[in-house]
Amino acid sequence: MFNAKLFGERMKYVRRQYKMSQRELSNRLDMDDGSLRRVESGRTNPTLKTLHKVAQSLCVPLYVLFLPHEEFEEHFEKGARFDEKLQSSI
Repeated sequence: MFNAKLFGERMKYVRRQYKMSQRELSNRLDMDDGSLRRVESGRTNPTLKTLHKVAQSLCVPLYVLFLPHEEFEEHFEKGARFDEKLQSSI
């Protein structure tokens, strides 16, 4: 079952690791700011297309945003280089 709140928290975590504002991410997603806030807060269920766009925009495989808590943390403790990934995606 999809957990919109958990997805939103993970999305926000990764966005903040990139030191990216909500506006920057919403521009990358071609999404209005209010819609992005609703997704990040878990108040709406994003479409599958939006899920893919979020993962691509954050330079992270989509499955990572759904990993169990411990595995999600491990993934980022292994030295994910956010700045390098973001710069290479622009």
